[in-house]
Amino acid sequence: HLFQGKNFRDLIYKSVIGKSNVVINILKKYADNEKPIDLQDLFYRFTMDTFGDMSFGVDFGCLTHPEEKSQFVTNFDFAQDIMFERYGRPFWKFIEKYSEKGRNMRKACKYIDDYVYNMINNHKSELEIEKKS
Repeated sequence: HLFQGKNFRDLIYKSVIGKSNVVINILKKYADNEKPIDLQDLFYRFTMDTFGDMSFGVDFGCLTHPEEKSQFVTNFDFAQDIMFERYGRPFWKFIEKYSEKGRNMRKACKYIDDYVYNMINNHKSELEIEKKS
């Protein structure tokens, strides 16, 4: 089982070490050119790439191609911002029901749901094919 003991540790280790090496190379490049770097942005991109790798086995390319933000990351980022805005707003459901932000939030959540369920269905199909072989 993937989420037990050694298998999970190995997955995390492989993903985090691999993406950490990419971060180190990015930092070296900026240091060699004596250019400033936005560490918050870099660590966010590291987090998203690591999450994609561990959760879906997908490289979102946030570290290697930051100018080409994936649709999943864009929608995830938007949904995360809206969820943060909701904190302390008791009437957010009413406000979002009739606002453009609310419509965009529903679209973002639908995209995320569709993406995740597509990944699950693909994985199930792969397992079925393996069983038949």
